Amino acid sequence: MSNLLTQRQAEELHKSLIAYLTAAGLTNTAASLREELNIGDEFDDATRKKYEGLLEKKWTSVVRLQKKIMDLESRNTTLQTELDTATPTSLSRRNQDP
Repeated sequence: MSNLLTQRQAEELHKSLIAYLTAAGLTNTAASLREELNIGDEFDDATRKKYEGLLEKKWTSVVRLQKKIMDLESRNTTLQTELDTATPTSLSRRNQDP
């Protein structure tokens, strides 16, 4: 198991994967994964419903946050360039009160 996830996070990921595969109609794949992960009868319909959609929700959140990071990095680069090209006199004029 990966050291990046806690035990609880890994279990939630596994259950989310199984719920996703089941919802996508890949029941044989979901059953194989359940068997390999030793997730038995405790993963019933109620548990599946709880985790259904969670993987998609987290995936869209990651994509949205990646876009936001890229936008902020671009803005940071623009501001840094603006700061680097500013002359000392223009900086002193900006800092004076009108």
